[in-house]
Amino acid sequence: MNVNKVIIKKMKLISYIVVLILLFSIVGCSWKGYKLPSDTDYERVGDTDDAYFIGFQNFDNSIKKDKVRVDSVKQAILDVKNIFHDDSFKSIFLNKSWVASCDGNSLERVSGNEVITDLLSLNIKISFFPKKPFLAIGLTDTINNRIAVDPYRIDKHNEEEIIDASLLIETIAHEFTHMIIENGNVKYRDRGHGKNGCLQNKLVSYRVGKAVQAVWISKNVKKI
Repeated sequence: MNVNKVIIKKMKLISYIVVLILLFSIVGCSWKGYKLPSDTDYERVGDTDDAYFIGFQNFDNSIKKDKVRVDSVKQAILDVKNIFHDDSFKSIFLNKSWVASCDGNSLERVSGNEVITDLLSLNIKISFFPKKPFLAIGLTDTINNRIAVDPYRIDKHNEEEIIDASLLIETIAHEFTHMIIENGNVKYRDRGHGKNGCLQNKLVSYRVGKAVQAVWISKNVKKI
């Protein structure tokens, strides 16, 4: 084998390893300071049989701002869950085709019925971490069942401007789609959403977030 080709292959392998190390280091930084939950840290959010259980151990209830943030997250989660069951939300997805992921060689398509079934079957028990992830607003870790969200986004939920207030709703709904697991893997993924040919407006994770946000705005505008 040509010596130069061997050297080039080795250099490519080294570069790949370096990129992986940097990637894992960056992702790890998103969880710096995270406190592991105990069984008593989870709270039932809602009073239905299928209510979600959320860990708030990374909020300090002795601080007023954190108390307000916990209340904001609880209310937003309740609203998201209720909208998943709302007919106006379902009508956006039913009888249409959607994209589960763009990270393969071809688009992974799913039906709207499948999306709704998956959302209504969600059995969520996660910890909520008020910290801005690297280059993101929200980040889901399905291995450790936790979600990190920029605290600034949580704070905006109490803004009078309804668009600003709706942003936390959109983020939580989007991140919850990443909690749907199929055959041991995340079913609805963001990877590849920026590449040519990926229909981002059809990508389930993004569309669910935007659709829930739109329904929430519609309902809350009527209250003003």
